[in-house]
Amino acid sequence: MDRQFLIAHFEMLLPLATKWAAAVEKRILREGVPLSEQEMGDARAMGVREPQRVRLLALAQVPAPRNLTLRSAAAAIQFLTPETRGLALRYGIFVRSDCWGERALVAHELVHTAQYERLGGIRPFLPQKRHSRTKTSIPLSSGSSSLVLATRDDGSIPGDRAMNRSHSISASI
Repeated sequence: MDRQFLIAHFEMLLPLATKWAAAVEKRILREGVPLSEQEMGDARAMGVREPQRVRLLALAQVPAPRNLTLRSAAAAIQFLTPETRGLALRYGIFVRSDCWGERALVAHELVHTAQYERLGGIRPFLPQKRHSRTKTSIPLSSGSSSLVLATRDDGSIPGDRAMNRSHSISASI
């Protein structure tokens, strides 16, 4: 399955991706932990309207879709690779276990949670994700230091040649 095939069949894949994302979100909401006070503040700064609904779940890696077509599509675009550090599925945020506690990663995923809210859920968000760029800064204190989060359309970090480190972050203070 190549990228052109995926683009041509995006509308067919979208319901499969939506169903998978909703199922993984449900698991994260059931098994995950609420945001800390600091993370709640970051969520509000990112524009999340209902940060109390957000849950974080540490896993060794994001679960691959069971559906063979969807799993093949994800592999074809290098989405959900072992390098994926985090993934927001509306109010459920997966964090790779070895990245647990990384404030910048959680803040970046909270930007996506706010996008899900603004767009009205998983189904409206997924088509937008193909074209999105995220660049956000949050103040770290009352001073001028801030955390800057940026990713390209393909999710990689500017200056980084790797594809789909989609939830890797560029941080500067």
